[in-house]
Amino acid sequence: MRQFRRDETHRRISGKFRARTVRLTRVYVEGELTAGRVVELPPDTAAHLAKVLRARSGDEVILFNGDGREFTGAIQAVRGARVSAAVGDGRSVDRESPFA
Repeated sequence: MRQFRRDETHRRISGKFRARTVRLTRVYVEGELTAGRVVELPPDTAAHLAKVLRARSGDEVILFNGDGREFTGAIQAVRGARVSAAVGDGRSVDRESPFA
């Protein structure tokens, strides 16, 4: 029996399980991000997550606001084209190109 990696989801298709690698989505949020808080995502971003990416409650995302940190997050609720996410732990990241 095939062992699935932790970052794969499983779909049952034609009696067989197929693995699909899940990609974390980075979401820009204006304003301050604080661990433990729930934020309403911007309308355009929320509509894209809900309708195009078909995000569901519990899906993981990465939240950032341009201050040099990223926060883990999880979709809290999807209501039509409105999406809220719970903010998790933050960490400093350097996304600057080494050629800049």
